[in-house]
Amino acid sequence: MQLLHDLSKSIIQRRRPSAASPELWKALARLAVLTLQAQRPVSTTAIGNEAQIWQLTDTRFVVEHNGTLSFALPVFEQHFGAQSISSGTIEIEAAASRDSFPSWRYAIASVIATCSGSAEREQLLCRVARTSPAALSWVLDEIEPENTRRKLNVVSHEAASSQDRNAGAA
Repeated sequence: MQLLHDLSKSIIQRRRPSAASPELWKALARLAVLTLQAQRPVSTTAIGNEAQIWQLTDTRFVVEHNGTLSFALPVFEQHFGAQSISSGTIEIEAAASRDSFPSWRYAIASVIATCSGSAEREQLLCRVARTSPAALSWVLDEIEPENTRRKLNVVSHEAASSQDRNAGAA
């Protein structure tokens, strides 16, 4: 997970547009929300006027094709999706819902994996757990695969020991 986050961040920093502004970054996050929710490219009319479209495509993170916009690479879509969750543009619960999670899963994992503090991370994990325990399981396995496997091994060993004790008592 960290590799994907670092890759997207590195590419974006290296290719950042000279006209980058907070408004442009908000527009990229908004486009990510729209494309991830629709699960397909979105109409240019959903974004705004020609100048706004040009700003987005000038970044080279976004491409226009037949009147629709999409990110040039999925890693950009997920990166700006993660930013939209971090900024509160979309609530993590909406992204983690059963219908949305398949599209949003890497953005959610990225937000949680890159949290600055453990309290914030725990709060986000709890919000995902309340929305979808299955989503939480996937996110934990994605951001901490070794810890998750280790915990599963401990649980399976404890269950096997319990079964052995119960079988011996019978």
